[in-house]
Amino acid sequence: MSVNRLKEAGLKTTAMMNKVPFQRGPFFFLLALLTTLACNKYDEVQLADYRPEFAIPLLTSELSMEDAFSRFGDDNFITVDADGFMTMNYFGDVTARQSSEIFESIAQTEGTFPLFDTISALPFSTPNGFDLDYALINSGTMQILYAMSFSEPVTFKARFPNLITPNGEVYEYNYFHDDPNFPLFVHPQVDLTGYTLVPTRDSLFIEYHVLLESSGTRVRLDTIGLTLVDFTASYVEGYMGQEIYEIPRDTITIDFFENWTFGDVYFEDPQIKVSVINSFGFPVRSQASIMDVIKADGQVITLESPFIDSINIDYPRLDEVGGARTTEFVFDRSNSNIDEVLSGVPIALDYEMRALANPDRDTSIRGFMTDTSSFRVQVEVQLPLYGRTNGFVARDTIDVDFSDYEQVTSAEFKVITENDLPLELELQAYFLDSEDAIIDSLFSGPRPLIQAAEVNAEGIVPPSSSNEVTTFIEVDGQRFTNFQQANRVLVTLAFSSYNGGQTSVRIYNDQRVEVRMGMKLEVQQ
Repeated sequence: MSVNRLKEAGLKTTAMMNKVPFQRGPFFFLLALLTTLACNKYDEVQLADYRPEFAIPLLTSELSMEDAFSRFGDDNFITVDADGFMTMNYFGDVTARQSSEIFESIAQTEGTFPLFDTISALPFSTPNGFDLDYALINSGTMQILYAMSFSEPVTFKARFPNLITPNGEVYEYNYFHDDPNFPLFVHPQVDLTGYTLVPTRDSLFIEYHVLLESSGTRVRLDTIGLTLVDFTASYVEGYMGQEIYEIPRDTITIDFFENWTFGDVYFEDPQIKVSVINSFGFPVRSQASIMDVIKADGQVITLESPFIDSINIDYPRLDEVGGARTTEFVFDRSNSNIDEVLSGVPIALDYEMRALANPDRDTSIRGFMTDTSSFRVQVEVQLPLYGRTNGFVARDTIDVDFSDYEQVTSAEFKVITENDLPLELELQAYFLDSEDAIIDSLFSGPRPLIQAAEVNAEGIVPPSSSNEVTTFIEVDGQRFTNFQQANRVLVTLAFSSYNGGQTSVRIYNDQRVEVRMGMKLEVQQ
């Protein structure tokens, strides 16, 4: 095999590496590194101990933590503070309870209601202790109907002291009924849009008078009723009662761990953040009916905290109609068992929230709702990259093709790594046939590939504390022949933080790994 042929084979290796599918999780960092390296030109590498005619300088490049996330468009879940410290953030869907759902429940005054006296009180019924002070009517119609048995004309007058017209006047209706041959009368529909309702003792009062034309004598009608249709309000004010508003259940997937097979990760400062934007003008208490973390091994652990059912949500006051207030609450190690819940390998947070209106039943608090009011909730899992891991094993498979390498009697790879990440990494690769049976492995056992940089007492890598390691990977001709039979490679990576996983470390965006790689092939002449 000529040197040119070897270089062609090397180019095929680069193409192969570009086939690697991206998988989110610890494995992605190495894939990001390898793909970044594979995309670079064949820079010269120091290979003085190799015979030049058979040595192929493959690559040299470096990758920072920030590059690793951004290269695969996965930096949308990473935040970086002013010092470069990194945090993983996983968000649930924004869930909401709209005012239209609630207005449907309070607008129950609809139908035909008989009036039994010349002064009648029509109860304005509302659920759960709702005490209405004021309502701006958005839609609806009203009709009066009556029957009488008088043989002479009458004057009908009706007054609604709780119903105010758009002009600011009490609504009144006057009608001269001059045809006794038609004793049944239906009042024309009144469009209530823009009217206001100011109930008295939770009632809508109606006063009517019927006077005989001949004598002015006041009489009572045999039958009279009031019909309300499609009554809705754009604004209501009063004591809103106590009611539970359910918010749909949701699950947050923590896909960083999707390729986990073994080992643990311990986060020093994990958090679950609940954010609520409330434009309802009354007190609300958020309650978590479900707040469970699911582990990779199937274990389910419930978040426990004295505040799990008692997060008081701020609300706009009567002079802030149309506005909203935001409440944020964080479950952390000081107020919950979150260190237990989010240790190990958490893969999902399953939660269901609800809102309790007027939790203290304080009727002196007069609140409001508009037709655009809403209660919006978002839950976020925050995992600052400060913690420790010991033997955290991730795995994935990649497609390979060594068929273009001919007459190889031995191969040797030289990998030089310079690392200022406080993480060490061991690698093993299993070569699989078309049935996913193991043909061979790259090493007899897991092999150190990257050595962790040293850290100080705060878990921070001091300046100029990077660690350099040189690794040789030798493969004889028979084993290389085995590799050529492989269709896929199962790669396992074992991560540990500094000091064998006994020390908690901090990850920063500018921490980097530099890799230089060369390959030497012995071929049959």
